[in-house]
Amino acid sequence: MVSTPYMDEAELCTTVAFINQGRLVAVDSPTNLKNGFPHSLLDIKTESKDPDLFKGLSLVIESSFYGDKYHLAVEDVSAAEKFIKSYLISRNITNITITKVSPTMEDVFVSLAEKEVV
Repeated sequence: MVSTPYMDEAELCTTVAFINQGRLVAVDSPTNLKNGFPHSLLDIKTESKDPDLFKGLSLVIESSFYGDKYHLAVEDVSAAEKFIKSYLISRNITNITITKVSPTMEDVFVSLAEKEVV
């Protein structure tokens, strides 16, 4: 048994248990936990470095900023891509790269932790 706050280490385990506020909230393999992630994820690269660029947008469930890119949770990838491109162009941001990515254990952890807070 290993206890770690590092999700890249948890990724190497055969079974992962997430405990939040003293309660067991999920137990499964890293693959199954990631496959059960409830949203699609987009990585967005632009020249903007505003951490709040996507805050409050209707098609964006969650937005994080990681130095040179944004990580967005969305429901409908196609609709979100069109909306995001239009939104960025309206803000004179034209150098845009949007890539659909798979969830990481960090994404799973954050989703589970947020679910417990609400």
